[in-house]
Amino acid sequence: MKDTRRCPKCASRRILFVRDVADASHGYETRVELWQLVRSEDAAGNVTRSGFVQACVCQGCGFTELYVWKPETLVANGKDVILLGAAEDTPYR
Repeated sequence: MKDTRRCPKCASRRILFVRDVADASHGYETRVELWQLVRSEDAAGNVTRSGFVQACVCQGCGFTELYVWKPETLVANGKDVILLGAAEDTPYR
């Protein structure tokens, strides 16, 4: 829905983008994060964070798709995060 701007369930074009999905289950609101939140620090000490959950919600039927901000920074370590898909196809099989 994020790219097509159309709900795959009901074909509505009334799509809401939720930049920061919040969780209030612990008595305070906080961003929903994946279990493995990646934090990296540059030479100046600035911290870059990824793993935050965003959502697209259809106003017509309520169907919701979740997305992770900066998914390319998540690391498949084979234990906590497992890569299920194969490597990208190449012209030589």
